[in-house]
Formats: sequence, structure tokens, C-alpha cells
Amino acid sequence: MLVESFFNATKSDVSASAVDKDYQDVVNWWKKVYSKDALWVILVGLVLLILIQFVLGPFLWNNVLRKLFPRAGLGSAAWYDVFLLHIIIAIILPAIQPASWVSTSNPIIIPKV
Repeated sequence: MLVESFFNATKSDVSASAVDKDYQDVVNWWKKVYSKDALWVILVGLVLLILIQFVLGPFLWNNVLRKLFPRAGLGSAAWYDVFLLHIIIAIILPAIQPASWVSTSNPIIIPKV
């Protein structure tokens, strides 16, 4: 009798709209958290990239590449040479190989009630 009434029970206490609203609140909260984290990760990554590029790029070009390829006639590079080379490579590489490591799926799966 108890099992039969359990399986035949209706949602009288909680309506479907309240459950959907709670679910959407949780999803929106997670989106806010992830968007803030993603923004900080992008900003920190860009700052590190720029620092490494402007400090390490000309050093590697002038001291490593010119010695590895002495007959290539590579001149010394300034910071803007390395920056433009980076921009050109950033435009060309995605056209050659699409980023397969980029995930479009949501990492946290919240089951619908």
C-alpha cells in the first residue's frame, strides 16, 4: 500500500515552475562564477604573454636564432618585430590547425529535476 501510494504520488508540494526557477538560479550562479574566473584567466594570460613576448622574444631572436642560422642573414630584432611576428603567426596558425583542445561542453552537469 505504501509503495503503491509512493509511485502514484503527484507533485503537490512543489510545482514544476518553482523547480525550474531554482534550477535556473543555480545555473545562472555558476555562469557568473565561471565568467569571472574566465575573465581573470584571460587577463592574467595576456599580461604574461605580453611580458614574455617583449622581454624574451627579442633576446631569443638576437641571441639564439641569429647564431643558429648565421647564413640566413637575420638582422637584429626590436620589440615591434617580434610583436608583428606574433600577430602574423596568431592569424595563420588557427587557419592551418583548428584548436582541438577547446571544449564547448559545460564542465559541471546539473541534472534537471
